[in-house]
Order: sequence, then C-alpha cells, then structure tokens
Amino acid sequence: MAISSPRIQLDREQSMAIVLTGGLNEQVSNVELNPGELIVCSNYVDQEDIYSGYQSVRGYERYDGTTLASMINLDVDPTAWSAASVSYVIGDYVTYNDYIFEALTNHVSSTLNAPDSNTPGDSIEWEYLGLAGEHDITREARRTAIGTVGGAACSGPVSGVHEYKDSIYAWRNDAEVVTIQTFMYKATGTGWTIVDTSADPMNPDATVKAINGRFSSQFSNAEVMVWVDGVTSGFYVYNGTTVTFYDNTSTNCTNLPSTAPKNLGIWKNRLFLIYDDGHIFFSSVGDPLDFLGANTAGEIFVGGDVTDIIETPQGTFAIFTKDTTKFLYYETDPAYEYFAFRLDTFSNTIGSKPNTAKNILGTVYFADAQGILSLATTQAYGDFGAKSVSKKVQKTFALHQENISFSVADVASGRYYLFYTDSANTTNGLVITFKGTRIKGITKVAYKHKITCVTESRTTDGNHAYYFGDSTGYVMKMFSGTSFDGQEIVSFLTTSYYGYRSPRTWKFFHRMKFEASSNSRFTINIKSKYNYSESNMPSTNSLNAVISGAPGVWDEDLWDSFVWSDGAIANNTYYFTGYGTNMSVSFRSASKYKDIHNIHNITIDYSLQSTQV
Repeated sequence: MAISSPRIQLDREQSMAIVLTGGLNEQVSNVELNPGELIVCSNYVDQEDIYSGYQSVRGYERYDGTTLASMINLDVDPTAWSAASVSYVIGDYVTYNDYIFEALTNHVSSTLNAPDSNTPGDSIEWEYLGLAGEHDITREARRTAIGTVGGAACSGPVSGVHEYKDSIYAWRNDAEVVTIQTFMYKATGTGWTIVDTSADPMNPDATVKAINGRFSSQFSNAEVMVWVDGVTSGFYVYNGTTVTFYDNTSTNCTNLPSTAPKNLGIWKNRLFLIYDDGHIFFSSVGDPLDFLGANTAGEIFVGGDVTDIIETPQGTFAIFTKDTTKFLYYETDPAYEYFAFRLDTFSNTIGSKPNTAKNILGTVYFADAQGILSLATTQAYGDFGAKSVSKKVQKTFALHQENISFSVADVASGRYYLFYTDSANTTNGLVITFKGTRIKGITKVAYKHKITCVTESRTTDGNHAYYFGDSTGYVMKMFSGTSFDGQEIVSFLTTSYYGYRSPRTWKFFHRMKFEASSNSRFTINIKSKYNYSESNMPSTNSLNAVISGAPGVWDEDLWDSFVWSDGAIANNTYYFTGYGTNMSVSFRSASKYKDIHNIHNITIDYSLQSTQV
C-alpha cells in the first residue's frame, strides 16, 4: 500500500518573542533547552542589569601606572602647530602635516622647530601619536609605549601582582643568564619603578601572595602590605617606604619552620602563615611579628596542603585542601582561656582548587573537582551547606578542571570568573552572572594572554579594579579598553534550535526582529540555521548588520547590511526565508576598537506547515 505524502496546509503567520538569557546549557537535549539559552558561546556574558540579553565582554589592556591607551581621548581637537610665539604645556595636542603630537614638556618661546617624529623641536619634547583624526592609531601608540614589569632588567612571567594604598605592585625574575632573584616594582606616573629589596633579596621563581592589613600592636596601627613568595623561608612587610624581612632568626619568630610559607591571611588581628602539609602558624593578637606570644600565638594542622583560605561573610575563616573544607571559629567562651579558636570539619569530600575561593553576594564561591560550588548559609549562624552552581556547563568544567588556575569576583557587575590555562599563550574561562543572589547564566570567555597572577584593587574611594600578570611580563588592567591588549575581541553565540511550541511541525520562517544597543558603531554578522543544520536543509541565511548613530534605514553604501540607531534600545528587522522544524540564530562580531554591545531579545515570525512524519 502506497503511503501518500502529507498534505501541506499553510497556517496564518505567528510570532514568538524570545528573551535572550540563561547562558550555556550543555546538560539537556536540545528539545529541553529554553529558547534564549545557548549551545555555543564565546566572549559574551549574561547582562546583569535591568535589561535582558547578552553583552559582549569588555577588554583588558597593559598597565604600568602611566596613562592607559583607552584614556587617550582626542575628541578635544588638537590645535594646528605654529612657529609663532605660542605657549605649550604638557598634554597639549598639535597637528603638523596631518599628524598628531603631544607635548611632553612645558614651553614658552618665540620660535619653535617643527614637531616631526625626528626633530623634537627647540626646548620642547613632543611624542608622535599618529595620523590626525585616527584616534585608534593614537591609542595604539600609547599602548606600545607601556612596558613590561622591569623592562630589560627582568625576564619571564609576572610572578605576583597586588594593590597597596592605591598603587599596583608587581614581581618578576631578573634578566640574568642564571636567575639570581625576584625584583619588586611599583607602577608610577613614569612607569615601573623598582622597590628596594636589596637588604633581603627574594629568591627567583617566586609565587607571590600578598595581603594588606592593620595590627593594633605594630606599625602604629597603620596599614602595611605583607607577602610571602613561596620560595623564601619567611615573610616580608612593606609600609610604603621600607621592605623588612622576617624569618625564624627574627625575634619572637624562632618557632617558624625553615621552609617557605606558601600563602598567608589576616584574621582576628592576627597574621596566619600557611606552610606545606597543612601546617598553619598564627601570630599573637595585634602583633604579626610575634609567633611566641603566650596563650595567643599558636599553630594548627589541617591534614593536607592548603589550597585556599578566605574569611567568609559570616566571620569564620574557611580553610580548604583539595578534598576537605574546615572552618576556624573564634571562641569567646571563658572555657577557652588559653586557646581562642575552634577548628571544625565541614566536609571530608569537598575541597577547593587553588586560587578560586571568592566572596560575592554574601557567600563564598569556589571550584572543587565536582564543579563550581557555593557555601550557602542557613539561618543558624555559622552553619553551612554546599551547593553546586555549574551543572549546566559540567561538560566544559570536567574537560578543563585539571587546569583551573585563578578566579575573579567582579563585585560591581555581579560576576564570578573562573579561569583555566590549557595553552601556553591563552587563558579561557567560565563566567557566572548573578541577578541578585540568583544565577542568571553561565557563559565563556577566551582571553588571548596567559594569566599568571591576579589581584583585586579597591581604592580609597571604594572603587574596584582588577589586574592580572601575564606570561610575557605585562600587567593588564581587566575590564578596560576595547581589545585584548591590542588584539581583536571575537564574540559569538548561537541560540538553541527551538521548535516554537511544536517541535515536529514544519515551518516557514519569514522575519526576525531583534533589539540591540551599543555606544559605538560596529558590524555584527547574523545567521539563521534550520533543522539542526542538516545537510539536506536549505542553506543558512546570513547578513552583516551595522550599529550606527544614523536612523534605522537601509544603507546604500553597505550592500546587504542594515544600519540602526544607537539609542537606549533599537528595534530592528531582518528578513529571510527559512524552512525547518526548528531554528537557531547566531551572532558574531570582531573588533579592536568598538565599545561593548548588547543583544537583548529576538522576535521570530513564522507560519506552520505540516507535521513531520
């Protein structure tokens, strides 16, 4: 008996709005995915503000204390250079033969030589910035002027980076044929300036861990920086002027081991030094230089190498090994006259990867072999429970978990970044975006430099900034600039193949409206794909769209491209012809110079056809 072909009955056109949110979901079949979830993503994050949608990631740029490349702003037009009697001051811009120069010194004179790139001129120094009107060229000139930590005096990766009193400090090996020591530098208005550690040089190949704090009985209760380097058997204290080294030959420190501490912390007015094999020493109350103080200094064993430590928002001190979690409590009960701490084991199966524990949104997030976890508090003070938050991206996490290296808690945007370094030259990562205390979505980032150390800077005015050192000797300011330190940011995402209420029904797809916003003009490629991109289906539709300051009209100069305005949110229409039981949409952009953009939502117009047999 012959089977007749199904009869096709055209239905009226229907529409469905899809809110783009939810991030990647690798754990369920495509039919189970929400329409705004993603199957592919790189360098987009879920938006954290009142708008829905996905936002392209911000860049990072090299830093040495001088002006950042992204801060070069020639929107204030340079003046035409004149040889007449003109006064110039530092920072003035002039144009000469279609090039831009910046005055590096002050000058008052009746005659000036031309400020070309070879002749700096009479008694005034000029810096060549680039072609007039091409601001991106001037930014590139500023970027290349920013040097590595220590310049020619150093070599290798940055081995530590830290903020102290609104200044950034970094550490790096010397450049001797046989490395002798690790140097310390401060970022200043003239670049990296060495900090004198010659009285007690640091050993080479350091892994610096630093912390700032005050102690009631030392340093006049002023804030100091304390650090260990993982290779020198003691710790360093810096007050902004002088570096002082302490080890087990120092007064009141004679019980410290002769091995190098690997990490440190400050809690309850005490300094904690972390050694191998879970051996922890803590100082007397208020005195980080006294590890012999009767009844107030002491030591703790936790039974394994400590991978991370952090003070929780609830005031306890969390101590992690790779497979255990313990909490140190401060006891005020008179029964604890001679020992003020209580160490409790929270878990003998859950631990933390190194450098991943961060406080954000009232709890601690960290990476264990099982995934990204949070310590969620119950109503009882100090009572904790562990909750996995990375189930949707568990395949990616499992693939890279052996190479997890660092994390960053971007408090201002409500995001937790977990980085892994599978390559010698790059760093990839997962980004959790929160909305309040709820997880909004997890996406991926792909940095083009290898991160070797990370720090958070919190300035005296309360602002947060983040920096990382890289394998080539640069310090980068994160979430700054429009490129990955001069390299393109390539951002792309692909939504789920959604069946529009009827996953077995064939459909004609006619039109897509999408809402997007940006502060700068840029081009984005849009593709629609059908029926899981099967080879026997119609070819993918593709279009290049341009965000512009102009009204939303077809641009005669951009064939097959659409231009829309950059208002608060612009509503745009993309016409296409597609056929299948489901459809997916991809967006891709690549730029070094454009500001972030946002893709908020899409509305698909389609008509139902026959049911798939």
